[in-house]
Amino acid sequence: MTVLVVDSIAGFFEPEREPFAILQPQDLAIEDFAALSARYNAIELCCALKPSILRHLLRDGGSAVYLDSDVRVFAPLEDLHEALERHPFLLTPHLIDPIPDDGYQPGELAILLAGAFNLGFAAARATDEVDSLLDWWSQRLRTGSRIDPARGMVFDQRWADLMPGMFEHVGLCRDPGVNVGYWRAATSEFDRRDAQVTIDSTPLRTFHFTGFDPERPDRLSTYDNRTSLAREPVLAQMCADFARSLDTHGHATCRGWPYDFADTLSGAPMTAALRELWDRGHALGAITETPFTERGERAFLDWLSEPVSVGAGEPLSRYLTEIHGSDPALRERFPAPQGADRESYLAWAAEQAERQPTSVLGLLGEAQPGRPAGLRELAVEEPLGTRRGEAVVCIPVYGALELFAECLPSVLAHTPKDVRILIADDASPDPAIGDFVRSLEGVLEHEVSYLRQPQNLGFPGNVNAAFAAAAPADVVVLNSDCVVAAGWLEGLRRAAYSDALVATASALTNHGTILSAPDRNKPGPGIPQDQDLAHA
Repeated sequence: MTVLVVDSIAGFFEPEREPFAILQPQDLAIEDFAALSARYNAIELCCALKPSILRHLLRDGGSAVYLDSDVRVFAPLEDLHEALERHPFLLTPHLIDPIPDDGYQPGELAILLAGAFNLGFAAARATDEVDSLLDWWSQRLRTGSRIDPARGMVFDQRWADLMPGMFEHVGLCRDPGVNVGYWRAATSEFDRRDAQVTIDSTPLRTFHFTGFDPERPDRLSTYDNRTSLAREPVLAQMCADFARSLDTHGHATCRGWPYDFADTLSGAPMTAALRELWDRGHALGAITETPFTERGERAFLDWLSEPVSVGAGEPLSRYLTEIHGSDPALRERFPAPQGADRESYLAWAAEQAERQPTSVLGLLGEAQPGRPAGLRELAVEEPLGTRRGEAVVCIPVYGALELFAECLPSVLAHTPKDVRILIADDASPDPAIGDFVRSLEGVLEHEVSYLRQPQNLGFPGNVNAAFAAAAPADVVVLNSDCVVAAGWLEGLRRAAYSDALVATASALTNHGTILSAPDRNKPGPGIPQDQDLAHA
C-alpha cells in the first residue's frame, strides 16, 4: 500500500514506522507542482494528483487501485483482476438504482451535478490507452480540479463523465459492494452475516465516508438528509466503528496539523478568491512564483496593489476592486467606490488592515513601491516615517562589538528586505559600533536606520526612544547578542497577529532567564558543539 502526502511530514510522523510506503509530490512526475499548490486548496490539490499517482504506480506495468483517504476496506476486492483484463480502466457509478424524487438529499439532480462516477475509487492496468487517458486527465486537472459546479467542475470527477466515450476500453465496476457511500445508502439494504457486512446480499468491499464527521457519528454525511442511522443499525455501527478507529489512530491531532499551502508566507489565508486571483495573475504572466516564498508573496502583493480603473473615477488597487465586485455587502455599503464613496471605502480598508495585519489588506500596506536600501542616520526624536501594521526590527546596542558584529549580519541575511532595521545605540563608549554600521552602507539591501543617543539612557529608556521613532509600526526588539536563522521573524509575526487580543509575543529559549523553557530561570544547555545554528 502506498500513501501520497502532499505537504511536508518532517516533525509530524516517522514514515519508517508506518505500515505503508510514503510518496511525496517530488516523487511523482508532476508538471509545475508549485503552481498547483497555489491554485488549489488541499482537497482540490489531492484530487488533481490522482492521475499522477496512478501513472507512478503503473510505471513498471501491472495494475493499481486508487482509494480516497476516507475510504474503508471491509473485504477483499475479488474478481478485480479479471475485470481489469476486460477493461483496463474501471470507474464506479454513483448510482446503480434510481433515487426517489421526493425532495430529500441526495437526489438524482445533485448526483448529476457531482458527476456520474465517484472517483474515490479507480482501478487501472498499464496499457497504452490507459497511459493516454492519464495524460489527458492530468492535463485537464492542471486547471480543472476546482469545486465549482456552476462551471462544471466538482474536483476531478466531472472529467470522468467523458472517459467512456473518449477511451474505448474504460469499463464500469457495478459490484454493489464497491465504493458505496451516502449516495447509495437509501437504495441499499445493509446486513451483517457473522463478521461480514453485506449490501444487497453481497459482501461490502469498500465504503466511502464522504461528508462523515467523527464528532457526529449519528449522521452518515453532511450531504445526506435521506438516511436515518436510527433506522439503519448496521450502517450506524459502521459509522461508530469508523469514528472510534479515527480517534484511536490520532485523527483529532492530525487534523490540527498545519497545511503548508494554507497561507501566504506572512500568514494571509489563501481563500478561494485569493487563489483565483493568484491564478489569474499567473496565467497573465504577471506572477511567476507562489506566495509561499518571500519573492513570490512580494510579487503577488505588488500585483494586487496595482491601480486599476472600472469606469469613471479615481482608480483603486486591483485587490480592492476585486473584493468590491465580488461582495454584495460591500457593493451595497459603498456603491460608488471610485467616486463619492471612495474615501469611506479606503477608510474601511484601512480599518480592516489594522484589525488583521496578516490579512491581504494588512499586507498590502507594506506592498507599496520598495523604499531605497541603504543607511539612514536619524537625529534624536526624528521619526522613521512608518505606517501602522508595518514591522520594524529594533536592535538595542551598547558596546560588545564582537557580538553585535555577528547579530546584524544574521538579521540582514534572514529578514525580508521590506522590513526596516533600526539600530538603537545607547551612547556606546566605543565608536567602533557606529564605524561598523557605516562600513556596511555599500552592501545593504534593507533600509537600515542608525539612532545614536547623545547620552546613555539605560536599556528601557533606549528601547522606548526606539519605539517612539518607529511609531506607529509594530516593533520587534532583538538583543544585540542574538544570532537569527531563516524564518525567525515569520514565526513571531504569526504568533503576534494570531488574535486581535495579543499585544506582545516572545520567543522561548532553552538557554535564558525568565523566558527559559521548560523551566523559568533555569537555563538548559546551549547548542551542542557538533551542531550549527540552522541544524539546532
